[in-house]
Amino acid sequence: MNKYAKWPIVYWFAFLFLLSSILAPVLLSCGRKPMPGENNKEIRNDSLFVQNDSSQVIDRNMAVIDSLKTVIGAVQTGRKDCDSICQATVDRLLSQINTQKTSGNNSYGFYYDAYKKTLVAYAKLAETINKTTNVAKARHQTTTVYKTTTRTVPVPYTPAYMKYSAWFGWAAAAFFIIRAYLKRSLWLPKSSTT
Repeated sequence: MNKYAKWPIVYWFAFLFLLSSILAPVLLSCGRKPMPGENNKEIRNDSLFVQNDSSQVIDRNMAVIDSLKTVIGAVQTGRKDCDSICQATVDRLLSQINTQKTSGNNSYGFYYDAYKKTLVAYAKLAETINKTTNVAKARHQTTTVYKTTTRTVPVPYTPAYMKYSAWFGWAAAAFFIIRAYLKRSLWLPKSSTT
């Protein structure tokens, strides 16, 4: 008897296993292109806004013309000969005071008028302007981030040739399983009842 006829179901399943191990990589490698999953897109918008705000305070002083006159009285000591000598000495010392300074529009002076017996101080100050500027800087920074996520939902589509070949494969497998089940009595050794 032939060795293949002794256990045909075992050889049949070995043949199916060998056929599926050869055809499975071929069929699986012919798949369609994968559908895109998610696309992430990020848009970044940065802006920097600097604002300078300034205020100016002007303090204006008007021109000043001023003088001070002080009358120097006569010297009286109680003795006439001493009074005249003291008065002459005081007049001589005071007449040495004569100063005058000028700077731009400003001037001042100090002198003794012997005729009027007065000590005179005068000052002429020009108009002054003081400017104070306050600068305030305001800095605003704005960052806007837009994130867009696109998600594509694949529509299941199976071509007709794949559907029919799958149904044909299942039908063939069911046929061979039913046929093997019905023919199982040929494969099993007959029990002898003697």
